[in-house]
Amino acid sequence: DDAPAFEIDLRFVNDVAALKKMAVDEQYNVASELYYQKNGLSDGLTIEIAMKFLNGESRRLVQKLAAGCFEGFVKSDACEALLEEMGRKWYGFKDVPQLKDRPWAELFTTSLNKSHAPLIMVNVQVPGLPISWANEGFEILTGFNKAEAIGKNCRFMQGSDTQQDAISSLSRGICEAKRTDVRIYNYRKNGTRFLNHVTLHPIHDSDGVFRYCVA
Repeated sequence: DDAPAFEIDLRFVNDVAALKKMAVDEQYNVASELYYQKNGLSDGLTIEIAMKFLNGESRRLVQKLAAGCFEGFVKSDACEALLEEMGRKWYGFKDVPQLKDRPWAELFTTSLNKSHAPLIMVNVQVPGLPISWANEGFEILTGFNKAEAIGKNCRFMQGSDTQQDAISSLSRGICEAKRTDVRIYNYRKNGTRFLNHVTLHPIHDSDGVFRYCVA
């Protein structure tokens, strides 16, 4: 198969999703073929073993695709089109050309402001790396409103149990402008500790300059 790796992975994920919708008596042959693509022949393969493997492999590939495609997607025309559609649906934007003239960061933050997925953005060109934007999902998760978070470094949510190795990983990810995935103890506004799964996504401009970090 001469297709790019991401297309092969995406095709596999879609095939597994389609497999789950098939009648039980049709699943074994397709499951065996998909299993063979990854593992080769296996004696005594049952539908239960095949499905367990295929489900796990599908989840792994989805995570891989999401991690690898995020930065490319936010720079693409497809992302702009999606943000425009979200703007129409959530904010009633009618004049689509005016959206095309707005900076990417403004489109991104406006469209995802009401998302339940906690998100923040840091402009890495600003000394001290203060939070420049946070959405409603962040407010729900942490209890801090946007006004209390914007302008502060993310350290304000750290406490006595925050792991130093996790802090070092996040700092290294920003310094090296690379995707970073950590679990770190943070503290809500009410003082309760929670285990925060943080993923950093570096965003570069069209000239390749590291501008933002979305987490």
